[in-house]
Parts: sequence; C-alpha cells; structure tokens
Amino acid sequence: MPKDLFMKHNCLFLIILLFAVFIGCDSQKDNSLMAVSNIWDCTSVDNSSALNITDIFPRAETIELEDTEESTVGRINKLIAQDSLLFVLDKNLAKKIFIFNSETGKFIRSIGTIGSGSDEYVILNDASFDESSSLLKVLCNNNKIFTYNTNGELLHTQELPFRAVNMEIFDGRYYFFSDSQDASEVIVTDNSLKELRSYFPNKDNPIIHMLVHPFSKNPSEGICYMRYMDNNIYQIHGADSISIKYQIDFGDNAYLRSMAENDGEEVIKQKLKHYRGRLKYFVENDSAAIIIFFEKGEPCMSIFNRKDHTSHTAPVANITENRFGTLISPIEYSSKNGFYEVIEFLPEQIPDTVFKHSGENPIIHVIRK
Repeated sequence: MPKDLFMKHNCLFLIILLFAVFIGCDSQKDNSLMAVSNIWDCTSVDNSSALNITDIFPRAETIELEDTEESTVGRINKLIAQDSLLFVLDKNLAKKIFIFNSETGKFIRSIGTIGSGSDEYVILNDASFDESSSLLKVLCNNNKIFTYNTNGELLHTQELPFRAVNMEIFDGRYYFFSDSQDASEVIVTDNSLKELRSYFPNKDNPIIHMLVHPFSKNPSEGICYMRYMDNNIYQIHGADSISIKYQIDFGDNAYLRSMAENDGEEVIKQKLKHYRGRLKYFVENDSAAIIIFFEKGEPCMSIFNRKDHTSHTAPVANITENRFGTLISPIEYSSKNGFYEVIEFLPEQIPDTVFKHSGENPIIHVIRK
C-alpha cells in the first residue's frame, strides 16, 4: 500500500475511534447527544392552578395494613406492588420488609434479620422484586445482595465489589446507585454482579446528591433514572445505552443542573425559592407518569398522559381528590395499573364517615384510570 494511502487509512481509523469514544463517554455528560422521547410541559403553573386528580384517575381504593405485634411498620421507605402482594420496606425503624395482601392489607410475613451473622445485616438499603424469577432482591450493608423467596426464606447472598445505596433489578440486570467518588452514579451488572456498564462518573460530577428514589421501574418497559437538579428523566437500556425518556420543560424560570453545578447546597436552596425546578419524585406506568417538583420553593405535581402527551400541573396545595378532599402525601409508587399514596397520618378534619383508621400502620391509597 502506498505510504500516503496508508496514512489516510490510519487517520480515518483514528477519527472513527475518537468519535466512538466521544459518543460512548461524553454522551453521559452532554445531554444534547441523547435522543429525547417525550417533552413534558410544566411551563404553566402558578398559585391559581388547580387540579382534581379524580378527573384523571376516577377509580380509587384504600388499603389499611393490618396492625399486629409482628407487623407494626415504623415508616414506609419503599412500596412494591406485585400481583397479590405488597412488599413494604421499613429500613430505619423495624429494618425489615413486611409482606401484606395487596387487596385486604392482611399481614402475611416479614423478611430480614438484624445482626452481624452471614445471613443478617446491619443496614437495610433497598429492595426490588425480580419478575423473571419471582424472587425478592435486597441490598444491605451497602455491599451485599440477599435473595429471598416470597415465603421469606433466604436462598443465597452475594457481595458487591463496590459501594451502593440504591438498587433495582429488571430483565436479568441489576441497576445500582453509588455515591463513591471512585465509582459512577449508575452501575449496571449481570446476575453474578459482574459490571457491564456504568453511567455518569462521579469524578466528573460536581453534584453528588442521593435522591429518595433515584430509580423507577415500569415492569413492561424497564428502568428510569432521575438525577438531582436535572430536568431529564433517563431510560437506561441495560448495558447498551441511555436515553432521555422525558425532558421536563420548566419554561423561562427554570433552574437546571447545568446552572447549579457551580453553586453550593445553600445557594441552591436559596435560588429554588425564586425559580422552578428540582425534581423530587417520579413514577410511571403504561398510562401515565407523575412528577413532584418545586415552584419558588413550593411543591407542585404534574401528571403526564402517555397516550396523548398532554400534562396537568398544579401546586400540591391546590390538588383535590374526591375521597379525602385533598392530596395528603406525595404519590411515590406505581404498579402496572395504579399509583400509590402512602398516608402516615390522616388529617383530623377527615371524619370517620369517610374513613376510620383503626390501627397505627400507614394507609395505602391507590388511584387508577
């Protein structure tokens, strides 16, 4: 091959290689390189905006979790609705996972043991139900996975080669959130915990902030991921790629992650009193998606109709609901056909004729299309 032709081939190969590296690595930093599936309009919200969620979700039911000596829940940190079962994660007080019947609220059993033994844990981080195996996966001690069946039997344990604080599992892949400086925010592994792909390296991240629920799982579509101060909700396609599933349009008064990267935590708090942004919760199913964000320091809720791509947005204080009259708690959880509001305490103004709470366990209010 002539020398000049050889050099041209080498230059072309180098350009292609550099482009591949740029797309593979920098796309995690530059969101403009990612495909966007949905634009979610949250530009029209003010103190006069109002929303009755019963108009959107006309069916509702209330589940009272049975309160016994063995089933007293301190605080619900995660709720997983799977067929006839409700898995309730209480990671701070009871440090257990309680299983209730999803229709009657009857207590079935609890899972997990506190201690220093090989089948025990000190820290209960997170849990996820593996639909492919019908097993419950539990992240504990920031570096271990315990696998239980629905009878509460511990089947096996695995040790993670990195620190993690949140987890989901879907289609044979684990998704972990890590706050370690030498790791990435999102780490994807196979069932043996071998790392397959990572996204958003923490060493390049000026803002490492753990959200309450960074992951959201739609059993028919997979895993979504939400970052602190980011107006994008990402779809993680296993070890293959990442894309923007929803881009939230906060309008001209938006305060976004790119603007906050050089601001400290206190500055961010002060600026949020004057701007719109900061996604706190995101959940979805096949019919709708719901977010909680802040408008000048006040929480707002927006519901996105996945069929016609329209949205309804209002301050949480202006949201009504036919049964209890008001939205009592954020909607934090979803299943294939419903959204779940965890009510720790019923307001005193709600009379017994509407709902009489007989125990001390939280109430689960379910809304459906």
